[in-house]
Amino acid sequence: MSLHAIDAKPGPTAMNKEEGQHKEIRRRVWWYIASSEWLLSVMGGCLDRTYAVNPHHTMVNFPANANNDDPSAAQPAGTATDMTYFILRIRLAEACRKVSDAFPFGSSCEINELPYDRIAAISRLFDEAYAWIPPCHVPSSMPLSARTERRVIHLGFHARRARIFRPFLLSSWPNQQKDARFSQFRALCLHSARVVLEIASELVREGLDAGKARTKWSGCVISHLFIACVVLATHPALTSQNSLNDQAQDPEAEDIRSELNDARRLLERAAEVSSVAGNLVRKLVGVLKRHRVLPTVAASTAAETLVGERAVNTMTPISTSLSENTTTVVDDSNDAAWLPAGQLNEGFRDGSWSLRDHNQGQPLTENLEWGDLVGSAFPDGDGWDQLFADLDATFPAPFFS
Repeated sequence: MSLHAIDAKPGPTAMNKEEGQHKEIRRRVWWYIASSEWLLSVMGGCLDRTYAVNPHHTMVNFPANANNDDPSAAQPAGTATDMTYFILRIRLAEACRKVSDAFPFGSSCEINELPYDRIAAISRLFDEAYAWIPPCHVPSSMPLSARTERRVIHLGFHARRARIFRPFLLSSWPNQQKDARFSQFRALCLHSARVVLEIASELVREGLDAGKARTKWSGCVISHLFIACVVLATHPALTSQNSLNDQAQDPEAEDIRSELNDARRLLERAAEVSSVAGNLVRKLVGVLKRHRVLPTVAASTAAETLVGERAVNTMTPISTSLSENTTTVVDDSNDAAWLPAGQLNEGFRDGSWSLRDHNQGQPLTENLEWGDLVGSAFPDGDGWDQLFADLDATFPAPFFS
């Protein structure tokens, strides 16, 4: 098909309308393939910092900003068309490819191990990509599909920026202790995580209120929402260094705590009405429970908790990687039936919440608090990195976000 060389040779000076539309559709197909790879290159997992489509080995013009009824009739760049979201997606993908290229070739180092100047250059790549993206909140007069796509592109941007700067969440790295400038990257991660939490919550809530989740995006949105909650658990306003009295007097801490509460309720609602959401939430919670150092209570009983289909001992911390075994194959063919996915209780207190497995009646997150993810459970970065690696592997990021 030679999709990678659509524009390698000059075409005829005059093409009829059908030929022009066919060529434009082929460009769209190629750019979808290329941008999907580049988007995945910054989301961790086995494809992290890799892609097969080298732009230097292709010759395909950018797709036209046109409506689907006439793909070859290009509109001015600022005109909203059926291709607006797709073009923004390509812009974001190009930035992701450049971010991947900014890391040393063949190195597995994280961004917080790079020199400050290189980290700042990566941050500027995200800033340049964000300049292309129009505001997230748009007038209600716009079609629902356009409003949703606008928010999804913001969700994709902030999820990736939070993912790249995530290693700065822990303050134990030498660079951060020596140079206060590194704190801005932690702030960027937390800000993006909060935006992800806001947008993902809106999308999940709208789907639930409408009586049906958007199957195309539901798994991706829930995954981003859950991981954003874990990231925000490391916010300085919520960490153990601040006493409960200090947190109570901190408006930002109260706002974040309220947002986490709301997100927990949304996850529970989604799990109640969607089998896909329920399975995904249980797997994500299972990863958290495996990585948490649980309190040693009733040791003589050697209690075990069921996580998915695997039983793990809750008396000891689990540090074994799940990345090879927890990848979820999401089958949404039965999602329209809205099968109950689990029985949930309302045992949420001070940031802890419980999700009961409908087969066992066991609270999967009994006594689990977001704040337990920092502090003594993760004295160094290795356990923290592995936690997020396993969360990433539980639901690999889809192409469209």
